[in-house]
Amino acid sequence: ITLKSLKEKYSKNKRDAFLYRVDYVLKNANYDLVDVHLYDTPEDWLKVMANLRKHLPRNKQNMPMICTEFGGPNPKLEPLDDAYHARRLALYLRTIRQSNLRYALYFKTVVAPPDECPHWCSGLFRGRKARLGYYVFKKFVKD
Repeated sequence: ITLKSLKEKYSKNKRDAFLYRVDYVLKNANYDLVDVHLYDTPEDWLKVMANLRKHLPRNKQNMPMICTEFGGPNPKLEPLDDAYHARRLALYLRTIRQSNLRYALYFKTVVAPPDECPHWCSGLFRGRKARLGYYVFKKFVKD
């Protein structure tokens, strides 16, 4: 969730109420790690994670951070071709390597019909055929 997306979706009162709820949960909930979902804007991921960490209560600021979903590109905003997907995936993986995430899970392994998922085209496979992004991912895992 970004402030920009909140401004686009909600009035100031609703944004403030939403941010209050998030702040309240971060301060009062019982949790032992923080899970972030990272999509589409890897240029901002490190800043997003740093800002989130700053908003955690002082006693939770060193808590482990994981990512149970990351992926892209966004088919509504970016090209769909395999070469572009592979370049973006390489950027996602470099960014994750720079982060302090304990682990990160890629969201989509198989291309699905557009009505099944917002990131339907981000799969590493089309049917049984590996896409270029698969080889980027495989190299990253080996390194």
